[in-house]
Amino acid sequence: MILDVYHSYLGLAALSIMKQPGLKPLDSTLCVSVAQRQRIMHLRKDASAPLQTYSKHGHQFFIHEVESGAASRPAPRE
Repeated sequence: MILDVYHSYLGLAALSIMKQPGLKPLDSTLCVSVAQRQRIMHLRKDASAPLQTYSKHGHQFFIHEVESGAASRPAPRE
């Protein structure tokens, strides 16, 4: 018997998005349950380095700034 974990997960994720009873709500951005996403965000918030948000071409990036004053430095040219 061959187990296909990837496609089994995607099937469950699709059912969760369609709000099938008995399945946890899914955060489709991270492909994890909403409860797990909240836990991840809580852990990120409690991390020792501050989290900075950057936007570029409509996408958001969250980066931990480990150097003091790193956010005040000019961004490198593209």
